[in-house]
Amino acid sequence: MASSHYNPVMSFTVVPLHRLDLGKGARIPFGKHFVLQDVPSWLTQEKANKSIIADLSRHDRELALNSSHALVTEYEADCLGYPDPEWQGVKPRGIQSLRMEAAVLANFCIWLIKPSGVSFTNAFHALTKLNGRTMSPPVVIQAQGQATLYCHPKDVHRSATARDIVKAGVLYDALSTVRRNNSLWEAMRAAWMALSPMTRTGGIRLSG
Repeated sequence: MASSHYNPVMSFTVVPLHRLDLGKGARIPFGKHFVLQDVPSWLTQEKANKSIIADLSRHDRELALNSSHALVTEYEADCLGYPDPEWQGVKPRGIQSLRMEAAVLANFCIWLIKPSGVSFTNAFHALTKLNGRTMSPPVVIQAQGQATLYCHPKDVHRSATARDIVKAGVLYDALSTVRRNNSLWEAMRAAWMALSPMTRTGGIRLSG
């Protein structure tokens, strides 16, 4: 998916990554769900979406606007909470919520490959169909916050490379197959909680 184009029957979650610069035009498939690419222009330049970003805190707004790249995932959905067909739990779960958790796991994988300050503070859920109408460009209907990843002072100035991102994508695919509520998943949850304490309302952790 190119940064300025989109499939008009799909919906998106866009996760701007802070402290990552791989050069304009970078595009790297990241596991089965994401593409790491330039932040889509429609996220920050379209009037309807600007209002969503304007409602963020000053800190989060500046981080979103200054991000060069984002993890972008596309899927079929015409509303928030649309059931994820891949979810195998007893009760249905919304695809946006699960893609947000997938973004947390993706960030964790990037950190495991190269400890650094690469992180995100918001994911933006956008639809191309709303109340039966086709929206062009996609319209952001929710910004979902995430606690800032803690970074050890010695790693603050380390930079993830394109090779690191590729390796992290492979690791993401492997870890995303881990069954929940077993010892490995609980260890992953504990590690993420140590890196990213829930310091804000609505912060996401890897769920059990």
